[in-house]
Order: sequence, then C-alpha cells, then structure tokens
Amino acid sequence: MNAIIQYKFNRKAALAFRAEYFDDADGVQIVANNNVNGFNSFSSGFCFNYKVNKNALFRLESRSYYSEKNVYIDRKRNPSQWAQLFVANLCVWF
Repeated sequence: MNAIIQYKFNRKAALAFRAEYFDDADGVQIVANNNVNGFNSFSSGFCFNYKVNKNALFRLESRSYYSEKNVYIDRKRNPSQWAQLFVANLCVWF
C-alpha cells in the first residue's frame, strides 16, 4: 500500500512525499537481513525530481524505514527497527 503527494514547481522540477507499508508475514517476497521471521515495515520519504529531458530524470531522495521487529541493520552492524537512506539517481528510459 502506498500514497504519493507531489507538488510541481514547473514542467521540470517537482517535490514529492511518499508513504508506504509493506507486509509479508510469511517471508515469501522479502527476507530480512537478520533471520527475523516475517517482514512488515512502514516507509516514508521526500524526493526532489528534476526532468533533465524527455528521457531522463534526476532524483534526490531521503527515506526512513520503521518496523516493529529488528529487520534492519544499523551502522554498527546491530539489528535495528529503523533505517535511513539518502539516495541520488539518474533514471533513463528509451
């Protein structure tokens, strides 16, 4: 399940907020990194999208993840309920 809210500044630039919930209680599609049975997680993030041209999109994104179980691994390699990512990518399509 997910929801996205987006504000377009112009034809090339936009800011978006996305929230998602993942639930795979039987571990069929998602396997946790630290032998926890089942997986459920809430995720939210902000991203800035810039359309470079008609076939390319540059994105800066900050995402936070939370689970009731320790399904993530922190910087010290310890099990954790939280994870944070900062990502930059360039999407190109033909």
